[in-house]
Amino acid sequence: MTLPTCKVWTSHLTVVNWRRGQIHISGRAKEPVVTTDPIVLSILSAFSTPKKISDVVQQFPELDQEDFENVVEQLLDIGALLTPATLNGQAPELWWEVHDYWHMLHTATARGGVGRLTNQKSVSAPPAVRPGWENASVIELPRQLAELAPASLDQLLDLRQTVRRYAKRPLALAELSRLLWSGMRNTQSPRENTTLQMEIIRRPYPSGGSTYSLELYIIVPPDGLETVEPGVYHYCPARHLLERLESIEQHVSQIRRNALGAAGVERQDGGQPLIFALTSRVGRVSYKYEGNAHALIAREVGCVYQTLYLLCANMDLAPCALGLSGLGSSELAEIGGFDPHLETVVGYMLVGAKQI
Repeated sequence: MTLPTCKVWTSHLTVVNWRRGQIHISGRAKEPVVTTDPIVLSILSAFSTPKKISDVVQQFPELDQEDFENVVEQLLDIGALLTPATLNGQAPELWWEVHDYWHMLHTATARGGVGRLTNQKSVSAPPAVRPGWENASVIELPRQLAELAPASLDQLLDLRQTVRRYAKRPLALAELSRLLWSGMRNTQSPRENTTLQMEIIRRPYPSGGSTYSLELYIIVPPDGLETVEPGVYHYCPARHLLERLESIEQHVSQIRRNALGAAGVERQDGGQPLIFALTSRVGRVSYKYEGNAHALIAREVGCVYQTLYLLCANMDLAPCALGLSGLGSSELAEIGGFDPHLETVVGYMLVGAKQI
């Protein structure tokens, strides 16, 4: 390999890890450079700003020039060092931030193993049905539901859209019940999968390995839901009811402010939508899929969004999924009394009566 004479610099996608006494330098191509010599890191760091190789070699008089050039060649080969020629229109450096890029690669290749936890008898999968809250008051959702309007899938797919204009009326409890019954309830009681050593269930949308890790929390504003007091509620898909949680007012206000601001509806004159917060009990998925867990959770969230959007199109409701899932994560965790690292907020959606 002939070394370039132009200026060279370190790619912002380069990652350095210390593993079992060795330095692993990963670029965007091929296998990482593995070494125990810290001077390789010094060479990489020397190119933190664009420099010519001929200028940098002078900073390392203790190295033979051939050894120096061999290190640079390896770093160029794996994409840890860049030249102007490598930054064409298809270069990932133009499109990715470092954490997103490596997370994408990690989940795409399921690094870390698949199913290793199922072989560890000391580790048990979380139950299929989330344990409830002691002394939580419950609201039984109606089960005598109006029929959905007759419509073909083609029609609903054409009608499916984000709507941010809300009628000046609360959502009817029967409307919420229909939406959750058709879109998110458990359609099968938990049953033991003896091969995986975990409970599995069924819901109306798909989930990798029937793990179904998602939970739904509903933030109800004043006059947001007919006959229901404002507050934070958990939807129990096994029993089709709402469990009221002890609200922390400043946290609820923060979540509402963030969600409505993200949707751009904080100042509109219409009604107040409900805020659906989706969390994932991550262990349900990682117990079986480990390194691929986050990717599967994201796909499950997408399936829920599409399912609810199609139902809202049929019911003439106004859905608005939010792209930023981390809004109010710590606040919701404190309200629900759960560890945000074990049950993580993965999606938000606004749902309200549509302004005609």
